[in-house]
Formats: sequence, structure tokens, C-alpha cells
Amino acid sequence: MSISGDWPFTDITTVGRRGDLLVLAGVAPDGAPVTITRLAPGPSTDAALHDRFRAAVEQVRRNPRPGHPPVMWADTRTLVPWAATYADPAHTGADLIAAAFDPAAPPPPVAPPPPAPAAGTTEAVRSSRTSLLIGISAGVVSLLLVLGIVVGMTVRSESSASNSPTATSSFSAPPTQPTAATTTDGLSTGSPQPKPTLKNVKPKSVYGPTWTSSDPVYPMAFATLPWAFRTPSDFDCLITGTSTDVTQLSCLKLFADPGEQRRATIVDRTCPGTKCTTAERERFQMYPSGDKVAWRRKDATTWYYVRTFTNQQSGGKYFGFYLSHLYRDGSGRLRKHLSVYAEAPVGRYAVQIQKTVNDIRTQSGS
Repeated sequence: MSISGDWPFTDITTVGRRGDLLVLAGVAPDGAPVTITRLAPGPSTDAALHDRFRAAVEQVRRNPRPGHPPVMWADTRTLVPWAATYADPAHTGADLIAAAFDPAAPPPPVAPPPPAPAAGTTEAVRSSRTSLLIGISAGVVSLLLVLGIVVGMTVRSESSASNSPTATSSFSAPPTQPTAATTTDGLSTGSPQPKPTLKNVKPKSVYGPTWTSSDPVYPMAFATLPWAFRTPSDFDCLITGTSTDVTQLSCLKLFADPGEQRRATIVDRTCPGTKCTTAERERFQMYPSGDKVAWRRKDATTWYYVRTFTNQQSGGKYFGFYLSHLYRDGSGRLRKHLSVYAEAPVGRYAVQIQKTVNDIRTQSGS
């Protein structure tokens, strides 16, 4: 699989985990295997862990050890920071970064020297680093922008404008870094996100199944949301817009094959009055392709709509899940509105989406 035209690695697969770090394997432009180490879903939303990862990569880069692969590529200031080394069967590069990231972790074993690039390709590999650093940052931002355009779920101008991420150099953080708590004026406070706190409540099913204790999930939490929720363990969730009364999130499986792309957009709003009116709720609801549909009412505060359709990019059959839900604020007033749209290929990924949306409904409350 090729992630994008500017991304030089191919044949990327997930091979393991080192605590808060996810380990991927791929192939470099010269044909040599590489190990890519990045923050895992969940940890990638924590600004403090971004700083630790950046420091760990710099430590490994500045202090090479005999017999260990050096860091050849890295972008530690993107939305999902990562670093890559030439690989060996034990993925020693990931162990080196993990040891610097968490000094309490056991030291990595001494590994044989990494495979050298093919003759005459060293300069090409070095020159590809620039396109890689630019490509991964632009690629993630493009995914998020396309997500908002495809499902038509941008924050409406009549409520409050959102701060959309802007593509920048890979060597600098985005203007509104989604991994830190963000103030109403769009400035990052630099403080880490809160640890996810899930409510111990009976799961509510709007449509389809709910998460079970054996499901591989990851809890997500953000400073601008009063509740946490669970997603598939390989999802990333990022803040794509925030203001005084609106928070917009995008959750997706990064680097998914074209036929396996799945995503969700969440828009949480505070109504201006003492409670959300019917007119406000209907205005906030998101309609497929801009057309009004026959929403189904699940309970006193919840409406939903599901559909199947053909994905125009992959040609595959997809499942779409729309949710409109009112819930109470910290003062007990019914003035919070939650809009969710999620889509995935029909089958097991559609079931994951159903469980995720049902968990958002459960955890946000009534």
C-alpha cells in the first residue's frame, strides 16, 4: 500500500506496540525494510506525550549506538509524530525510541548492523526525506479536509466559526495543535489532554451492537468535551475545529487501504439559550448530501438515520450512520447538541462504526 504520492514508504503494515508507541513496517525507496515508530491512537491526542516523543527521537538521533540503526527519517511536529529507521527482524529502532521515550522500559538487545542502501542510492534516499516530511503533514491535513467536505459536516457559520487546521511546514506545529487544550481564541495552552474517563453506565444501542469487554478499543478524551468515548484500537481522533460553543472532531483509520477507509466526524454544540429548541436541533442536524431525510426517533433526546451507499472512490458498498442527540450540560440544562456521522465498508468495519456511535450516545448521557 502506498499512503500518498509524496510518501516514499510502501507495503506498510502494523507489527506491534511498545507501550504508547505503535510500530509499523514498510519498504524504503531503495528497497530496504524500514521500521516506523509513531504515537499510537489515544496517546497522539496528548501534548505532553508529543513532547516526550520528540525528545526521545532527538536523543536517539544525537546518541547513536554501535550496532543499532540510526534515525533516518522523522517528523515529530506533525499531528501524529513518527520516526523511521532501517529495520531488522527485531525492529530494534522501535526499541531504541521506546527506551528513550520510557526510561523504565527494558533496554533493547544489541542488534546486527542494519542493511545498507543499494549502491548509488544514498543521495536519493537523503533527498527523499524532504518530500516525506512535507507529504505526511499535508497528507493528514488533506484527509481531514476531505473528510469535512465529503460528509458535509463543517461547523455552520450561523453558530460559531471553527478554526480549521492549516497546512504548514513539517518542521513546525500546526497553528491550532489538536494535541493540546485550546482556548476560545484559538491559542494552545500547552497542557495535556485529560485521561479518558468512561462512565459506568448501561450501554445504549441506537442502531446495532455495543462494545463488549473483549473488543479491542481505545478510549478517547478531549479537554473541550465533558465525556470520553471508545473507538476501534487503531483509530486516531483529532480536534479539527473549536470555538466558545462548538467542538468538532475527526476520527479515522490512518493509512487504511482505499477499500477499507472508515471515519467519523463529531460536532458538539452548546445552544445559546437555556435549552436547545426544536428549530436549533433541526438546523444542527446533518443531512446526507444536503437533503432532508426521514429521521427516526430512538428516544426523547435521540434521532438517527442509517443508509448503505456505493463509495465513489473505491466502488465498494458502504454503511453510513447519522446521529442527532441532545444532552444536559453541567447545570442539568438540556442545551447540548451532538451530531455524529460515521461511515465504513459494509461488514465488520460497519459493526465497529455502529459500536462507536452507540458508545458516543451512551457516554454523552441524556
